[in-house]
Formats: sequence, C-alpha cells, structure tokens
Amino acid sequence: MPTNHHLTEAMTKTILSLTALLLLSSSLFAQYQIGLVPRQSPDQGVYQKIGYTSIEIRYGSPRVAKREIWGNMAPYDKVWRAGANNATTIEFSEDVSIEGQSLAKGKYAFFVIPKERGKWTLIFNKTAKQWGAFRHKAEEDALRVEVLPNRSPWQENLQYQIEPIGFEYGRVSLLWGEVKLSFEVETAYLSLLADLVEERVAKADENIRWVVYIQGAEYLINQEENLAQAGEWLNNAEFQSKNIVGWHDQYYPKAYVLGHLYWLKARWLAAHEQYEQAISYGEQMKALEGKYTFYGKENEEENIDERLSDWQAALEAKQ
Repeated sequence: MPTNHHLTEAMTKTILSLTALLLLSSSLFAQYQIGLVPRQSPDQGVYQKIGYTSIEIRYGSPRVAKREIWGNMAPYDKVWRAGANNATTIEFSEDVSIEGQSLAKGKYAFFVIPKERGKWTLIFNKTAKQWGAFRHKAEEDALRVEVLPNRSPWQENLQYQIEPIGFEYGRVSLLWGEVKLSFEVETAYLSLLADLVEERVAKADENIRWVVYIQGAEYLINQEENLAQAGEWLNNAEFQSKNIVGWHDQYYPKAYVLGHLYWLKARWLAAHEQYEQAISYGEQMKALEGKYTFYGKENEEENIDERLSDWQAALEAKQ
C-alpha cells in the first residue's frame, strides 16, 4: 500500500505535468492566435502628411475573388468595417474638418454604411480598437457624414489612398471593385503655422527671431493667404533687424537676410498695389553690399528685375 509520502510525490509530479501541458497548450494556442498562417486579407497601412497634419489609415485588405461585394459582402444599409479583420482605423495628428464638419484630433474606427442608391454614410467612431463592426455603438460615433460614391477602374484588393491637395486640403479614398468612395479633409494649416512661428520666436536667440518672422511671412505671401498676418510678421522682422547687436558667423550673411526681408516687403506692398513703396524696398534690397547678397543670389530665380519693371509700369499706369 503506498505511503502518504509516495502519494504526495505522485500528486506533485502529476500537477507539474499538467502545468507543463497547460503552459505548452497555452503557448501553442497563442501561436495559433497570432497567425502562423498569413491572413487572407493582409493588414495594410497608408500614411500622408498634409501641411502639419499627419493622417494614417490601418486596414485589412480583402480581395473580390469573384464574389459579389456591394449588397452582399458589404450589405446595404448596415454598418460595415470598411476593410477586413479588425475595424479600419484612421488617425489625425491635429484637428481637421471632414466634408466641412469638425473632427478633433485622435484615432478613430472608420465604418461605412453602403447604400443601393444615393449617398453613403461615413462613420468616425471613438472606439478605435474593436473587431470589425460587430460591437459598433452609435453613441460612440464622433462624426457621421454622407458622400456619393463614384465609379472607378477595377480594384481587386481593397485599397485606401490619401491625396494631398495643396498645403491645407487632402482627399481620402476607399477603392474596391468598381467603387471609389472619397471624402475631403481640411487641415488648420494657417493657425498651426501661426502657433509654430510664435513658438519658434519664443525659443530662438534674440538676434535671429526676425528670421523666423521672415520665413513665416514668406510662406503666406507665396500662398497668397492671410496677408494681414504676413504684413505683421514683416513689420516685426523689420523692427527687430534694426536692433541687432551682433551677428554670428554660422548664420547666413546679414546682407542676404536683410535683402530677403526687403524683397518680401516689396512683394507684400505690390500685392496691395502700393507700387511706389514696393519699388523703394526693391531698390534698397539691390543696394545692399556684400559677397553674398539676396539680389546677387536670387535675381534670376525670383525674377526680381522683371517684377520691378512690371511694378514701375503699373505705377505709371495709375498716375
């Protein structure tokens, strides 16, 4: 008859064996779950920056594979995951407008409600991490917009595209089968630029703050946007340029930067049809001396002589 000691020893071995088996089973199960076999609808991603705003989309990409998509794989009038596997996610690094409606920065699950006729519904849901659309809750929707689908060349594998349109706008498209479903994204580029300029000015060495204002103003003038802000920055730069007590050799030559400022001020004045003052600033820019001046370096690229001639003609026409 076995002693209590032998029983205890046998039970210990049994428990250890069962524990090892459970651990092995758990390990194998985990390996099975993480997908030793590749998914039939592989995970895909697309990233694009529009202005200062980053947009990233993560999605599963199913194939058509001779199946009926719309109304079947993606039923009409029901919330669809807009991809495969996990819910499709879309992330914005800054606040944006979607089809004219505001959406706060963050990561969202992206769903679609296909329609047999008319506009389809696009859903941006606050619960980004979820499996498909099975647990979608309407009360968690941050935004819903409606757009009309378009026909497109055949797309066998579902695909997302992000197309920049200038510095402030972009278009996001879902393509699958013969359908292209697009929505427009508008970023707050100008307000972000203003915040960035002031942030850089606050951190910059006192002697080069005027350079930050010059670069910010140049962008606005090139884009013909918010010229009032550009004028304010140019005035700040011009005031600061007169109070610089030193200039470090590692920066561009002061004659070049000052010439850049005068030329931007000339362009700003010309945009307001103040041609006499524009020409005056242009001549001040040309008169600056040094081995490396703005006029000497940028005349051809900026068409400086040609523009000054045009402004002179415009001035004479007004007189």
